[in-house]
Amino acid sequence: MIYFIKRGAKEVIAVESHPGAYQELLENVKLNGVEDRVIPINVYSFIKSTFINIKNVDISSTVGTYHEPGEGSIQAITLEELVKDFELEPSDTILKLGCEGCEFDVIINDYEHIRFFKEIYFEYHSDRIKIPLGALLSLLSKDFECKNKTEKYILRHNKISEGELGLILCMR
Repeated sequence: MIYFIKRGAKEVIAVESHPGAYQELLENVKLNGVEDRVIPINVYSFIKSTFINIKNVDISSTVGTYHEPGEGSIQAITLEELVKDFELEPSDTILKLGCEGCEFDVIINDYEHIRFFKEIYFEYHSDRIKIPLGALLSLLSKDFECKNKTEKYILRHNKISEGELGLILCMR
């Protein structure tokens, strides 16, 4: 969120599903004095409106936890709802998708709204989804030029192998 504000974003819609991480988000917004430019919402971005089971993990573990649909307490909203509710404009809208495994579902099953964005940054988790990254990149290549930023990302985070986890930047 701060990264995008420093890059000149007029407004950032920060979606965070985990209640503890959401509270931390609110604190970070206040500490950085960006309350007038960040709209925090406590929901989960998914391919359909539903509810999500938020696993009972501490904040430090949310970064590697895939929260699944079910009869949970956190509302899930679609990209279509975000675009409509916040009246986003395609020419200047960037999507940073970090949903710990749902990125394949969102990109593949809601491509109509993925195409809306000017840039997309996403962490992929093919180890969880069992769909090859190439399938996702093939779809995205219809409208975007994508760059794999995984090598630096893995080195920085000491994560598992590049074929299972990584970072992609796609631009129109």
